[in-house]
Amino acid sequence: ERLDRASDICASAFGSDHPATLSIIVAKVKTAYELGDDKSATSLISKLYHSHTIQESEFQLETVAMSYLKLLLLCGNSKEIHTVNEGLKQREPVSIRLSLLSSLSDILYGSSLSFENENFLLEFSKWKEVSDSYLNQLDEKDRGLEMYHLASGVFSRYGRDNSWSRDQEKLSVLKEYTSNSLRKSREILKSLEPKFKEIEDENEEVATSAASSLSQASPELTKQYSMILNMLVLQNPTEQDSQKYLTSSLRLVQDNEGLGNHYKAALALVLGTMARSFHINGKAISSEGLYRSAIQKIRSLEPKRQQFQNSELVLLESYSELLKGWENRESDLAAVTSEIESLKNDDGMKLFTVELDNISNWNLPEIKSGLLNI
Repeated sequence: ERLDRASDICASAFGSDHPATLSIIVAKVKTAYELGDDKSATSLISKLYHSHTIQESEFQLETVAMSYLKLLLLCGNSKEIHTVNEGLKQREPVSIRLSLLSSLSDILYGSSLSFENENFLLEFSKWKEVSDSYLNQLDEKDRGLEMYHLASGVFSRYGRDNSWSRDQEKLSVLKEYTSNSLRKSREILKSLEPKFKEIEDENEEVATSAASSLSQASPELTKQYSMILNMLVLQNPTEQDSQKYLTSSLRLVQDNEGLGNHYKAALALVLGTMARSFHINGKAISSEGLYRSAIQKIRSLEPKRQQFQNSELVLLESYSELLKGWENRESDLAAVTSEIESLKNDDGMKLFTVELDNISNWNLPEIKSGLLNI
C-alpha cells in the first residue's frame, strides 16, 4: 500500500514517465515477484517496458525486456511475447542473452513454428540458423548452458503436445535437434570441468565424492548439468545409458535442496523422471513412491509459481498413467484425476515447467544506472 501511495504521489507530482515514478514501479515489480504474484509483476513491468524513458535508453530497455520476457513466459502471454519479440527485432543489435531468450520465446510460442504451419520445416531451419549464430558468439561454458535451454524449449514444444506424433517428419526433426543439443551441451561442460566425468565413474565411491565436491563448490552449474542429464532421459527414456544418467543426475542435486526453491524443484524433477523410468521397466511400487515424493516436493515450494504448478501437473499426469494399469486403484486414480482437472482449470500455459527454470537467472535483473539508479 505504501508503494502504491508513493507511486500515485510521484505520478501526480512529476508524471507517470518520470524516473522517480518508474523507480517505484521497479520496487513494486520486485515485491510482486517475490510474493509469487507473477501476473501483477508482469502487468507492472509492462508499464516500465512501454515507457518513453525506458524506450529511449538502450541499456535500460534490454534489462527491462529481459525481465519482461521471462515474466511473460511464466504467465504464458503468447500475444505480448510476440509483440515484444517483434519490437526487439526492429532494434537489433541487442545483447546475445536477450537474443537467445527471444529465440526461446519463438520456439515456445512462435506461430510460424506451430504444428499447423505447412512450412514448419523451413521455418524451423531458419530459427535454428539464427539461434546457432547467437550461440557461436558465446564462450564455451555459456554456449553449453544455452544449448540446454534451447533444447528444453524445443522439447517442451513437442513433449507436451500429442499433435506432433501425427507428423513423424516434423517430430523427428525436433527430436534430433533436442538430442544433439543436449549431447553437445553435456560434452562442452564435461570438457570444462573434469569432475563431471568422474560422477559417471563405475566406482561408486569416486562418483559420489565427485558429485559432493561439485555440489558444494559450484551448486548452480552442478544443478544445470544435472538437468542436462535428466533431459537426456526425458527425451529418450529407453536409451542404454538412461539409468547411468539418472543416477548421476540425482547425485548432483540430492544434497542441495536446502539452497532454495529451484534446487528442490530440480530434485523433484529428477525423482519424477526416475519414477517414469521405473514405470517403463515394470517396477510399479518403486515408481509410485518416487512419484509421491516428487509431487510432495513440488507442492511444498513457496511462493507458489505457475511453472511449479505446471510441473506438478506433468507429474500427476504421469502418476495417473501408472495407476491406470494397477488393479484395485480406481479410487486413487479418481483422486489424482480430480487434482489434474483442478490444475488444468487454472489460467496459465501448460507447457512451461520447471525444466526451463534455468534460463539465465530467474531473479529479475537489477535495473540500475542511468535514470533508474535504485
